Amino acid sequence: MDALKEKISLAFQSHMAGDLAKAGEQYAGLLNQHPKNSELLYLLGTLRYQLGDLPRAHKFLEEAIAIEPSNLQAMMNLLSFFKTKDS
Repeated sequence: MDALKEKISLAFQSHMAGDLAKAGEQYAGLLNQHPKNSELLYLLGTLRYQLGDLPRAHKFLEEAIAIEPSNLQAMMNLLSFFKTKDS
């Protein structure tokens, strides 16, 4: 596993453990270093969605899809965003 994937995995572990603040800091730090990483954009968008920050969630998810149109997870979360927004 390369260093970036390992760091993303550690951040994801924080995310799944419910430490959203720590995961957000980790994702944001990695995204500063790798601004075109679709996986990081997706994960940060998902986290912002979970925190109720819908404008930023939308932005990150759209960026993830623009970079990697085949990112089905980002597309599904973006659809959830619109369902929530319309409710």
